[in-house]
Amino acid sequence: MIEWMPGKAHLEHLRSRPYKRLPSNASYFIEAKGDTLYICFEETSGIDRKAQADDWAANLDFFPKAFDIFPGSKIKAHAGLAKQYLEVRKEILDLLYSGKFRQVLVGGYSQGGALASAAVQDIGFRIDRDKLNTAVCGISYSAPRFFGIRKSGLIKKAVKNRLVTVKGRWDPVGHVPCKIMPTFFTLRWRPFKLKFCIPRITFWRDYGKVIWIGRWWKPLPLQHLPGQVAKNLLRKFGR
Repeated sequence: MIEWMPGKAHLEHLRSRPYKRLPSNASYFIEAKGDTLYICFEETSGIDRKAQADDWAANLDFFPKAFDIFPGSKIKAHAGLAKQYLEVRKEILDLLYSGKFRQVLVGGYSQGGALASAAVQDIGFRIDRDKLNTAVCGISYSAPRFFGIRKSGLIKKAVKNRLVTVKGRWDPVGHVPCKIMPTFFTLRWRPFKLKFCIPRITFWRDYGKVIWIGRWWKPLPLQHLPGQVAKNLLRKFGR
């Protein structure tokens, strides 16, 4: 099996998995090999127009919403992607608590990278709280931000030494939601719903060990496409 370290080969491995797409829209791959559990999340779909539309609807529903990923915490998360993670969460937690696995390896690119971050944070919290004899390691590539700053200490503790977040300097996807985001309305695409609200400011951040790739002096072309990310990974890590 491929070494679970950031790099071009690892990104290509993630993108080649035989993903399972649920009718509810989440797309993921889970595989058990011995005492290791592999969990991968797919990028925004290119399968067909409906799948693309569903994924973009989730991506664009980025307004923060209370999300009890940790019991009672009311952490604020990217609403559309949180819903996707919740669709596969029970299966992940059932496997985690089965006692069969000593290691959980998680990964994803773009939209999948955000879901990978959510899974690592969720699993890491439960390992610490319930004293599970399991380790988790996750790698997120070029992903939108998933969590806001509320309860940031709780999130940071859950991912410490467990999550690597790889971001492109000129990758637009990795910079949304913005760290400081004024909000005057909420918007959902499917079904369409526009609602104006009292102006407020929400704050977002990246979690885990953040590693930047790409050349800061070369803003064009924007560096989110898989080939561009792979090239920057090879330059950064040599693999």
